[in-house]
Amino acid sequence: MARATLPDSPAPRPKARIDPTAEIHPTAVIGAMAEIGVRAWLGWGAKVGQGAVVGARVRVGGGAEIHEKAEVGACASVGPFANIGKKARVGHGAQIKEGAAIGAEARIEDSVDVGEDARVGKGAKVEQDASVGALAKVGAGARLRFGAVVLGACAKVGEKGLIHKHARLTALASVGKGARIGTFAEIGHGSKIGDEAALGAGVETGPSSHVGDQTAVENCAVLGEAAVVGERSRLGVLARIGYRAVVCANSLLGSRTYVRYGARIGVGAVIGNKCYVGENAQVGENVTLRDKVRLGHETTAGDGTHLGPETTGGPCSRVGENVISRHRATIEPGAIVGDGATIGAGERIARDAHVAPGAQIGGFWPVAGEPDRRPEDPGR
Repeated sequence: MARATLPDSPAPRPKARIDPTAEIHPTAVIGAMAEIGVRAWLGWGAKVGQGAVVGARVRVGGGAEIHEKAEVGACASVGPFANIGKKARVGHGAQIKEGAAIGAEARIEDSVDVGEDARVGKGAKVEQDASVGALAKVGAGARLRFGAVVLGACAKVGEKGLIHKHARLTALASVGKGARIGTFAEIGHGSKIGDEAALGAGVETGPSSHVGDQTAVENCAVLGEAAVVGERSRLGVLARIGYRAVVCANSLLGSRTYVRYGARIGVGAVIGNKCYVGENAQVGENVTLRDKVRLGHETTAGDGTHLGPETTGGPCSRVGENVISRHRATIEPGAIVGDGATIGAGERIARDAHVAPGAQIGGFWPVAGEPDRRPEDPGR
């Protein structure tokens, strides 16, 4: 006769390890194998997931949730209704404010401050002494480098964005996916930095300015309030873009070039080093300005024009399309140069003069890097 067998009794459930000095509200829930450190404090309704670690002297506010295998370092604070994701790590002395959410596998290092209702995405890393403002959003895989990185209220860093140490993002600023912000850069209130853009060290962008996708802004360049730099453009070292000035897509500006307020640089323009474009000047598409060109206020340079090194366009002058000027040519205030004209090296167009379309002013001395247009073929 077969012997009756009793069913196997269930294995005992591993218990949490709770230090006897910890203070835990009766409504708090602690998962199996969790660890609660010396003098830790858990408020009403707090939840600590399976295998999570809450360090010594940590305060976990009411309604906060620390998911499984997450770690909260000693002396850190997790505010009411905050959420620490699975396998996330919060460092020693970090402050996670009320309603903030730290994504799975994210890393918040020592002494970091994450503001109320802020969001730090999955796998993001916020290094020591950085600060994430209230309602700010740090995308998945983004990285905020060591020291005083400040994200103002409602600021945003896209996925895999990189903010270097001591950079500053103010309120409502936005940095796109994969964008990089250099050391000591400052992104103004409401500014928008496009996807995969790169801003060098010490760059400043004024309030409500815009940098397009895949644009590079080199070290110490400055964008004024509401300035716009289009996608796939490049600004050189110490370049300055004034208030409400616009640099269209695919443009290149050299170092120490200054574009004053209200000016507009057309698509595909190439502007050399140490150039000056005055207030409300209009530079057309595919224009080339060689080094040290100066265009006064209200000046117009038409599409396809090429102005040689140290050319000067006086205030309110008008240069037509496909015009070529040679080295150190001068167009005085109010002068009008017709389409396709050529101005020789050192020539001066008098104040309020009119140059006929296709005209040849002065001799022809070809210069390396300048278009080869001869008098007998003015349309070339």
